[in-house]
Amino acid sequence: MENFSIDLENTTHMAISGQSGSGKSYLVRYFLPYLLSMGDLTLIDPKADDLLLWAKSDQCTVLRRGTGRTPTVEYPNLLAKTGTFLEEVSEVLAHEVSIMLKREDTYSKTGERPFGHRFIVIDELLALTQGGDKKTVDKFFASLSSLALLGRSAKIHLVLISQRFSSEAMPTSIRDQLQAVFQLGPITRNTTQFLFPDFDSEGVIPPRGKGTGICQVQ
Repeated sequence: MENFSIDLENTTHMAISGQSGSGKSYLVRYFLPYLLSMGDLTLIDPKADDLLLWAKSDQCTVLRRGTGRTPTVEYPNLLAKTGTFLEEVSEVLAHEVSIMLKREDTYSKTGERPFGHRFIVIDELLALTQGGDKKTVDKFFASLSSLALLGRSAKIHLVLISQRFSSEAMPTSIRDQLQAVFQLGPITRNTTQFLFPDFDSEGVIPPRGKGTGICQVQ
């Protein structure tokens, strides 16, 4: 990552895409300590895998499938453990939307933004919504869209991770709000069609190694 930097004051949302085993979790773990040092961090890990292992020793909120929330949750209105994982995630995003609206109200009254950064990292975005009922999926995407479209002024950031970012994974309106995108693993027309639709991938061969690929920062 030498000579590479991301200005989080101007880069609100990020996406990391790649096939299984391409190093998505490896790359996001590189970012996590920096995000945690800058503000509040919420990890949503459907796999209860790599991100959960990293988070065990750090002060952040974690949601993982099957076993509820850990270690401390500041959201008193979340569902009980009998609710589905997607429902629980939707409640967390709805809570972040309420924080965003309060911050916007503060800014409209004072003209100032005395806010800390808030980062929401969602792993396996495509798998998260598979099999969910339409009402819950719609609620999830409604909150995600609000955060994507309006989060910048409230300093709320999304870091989205998925094997692909097709319309099944998320609406185009959200994808259009991504300022930093990463494609890991093989670079072909098929793998780059969603995050890099205008990119000519012919002849592009990333360096060998875990978590390597191409990126674009607006």
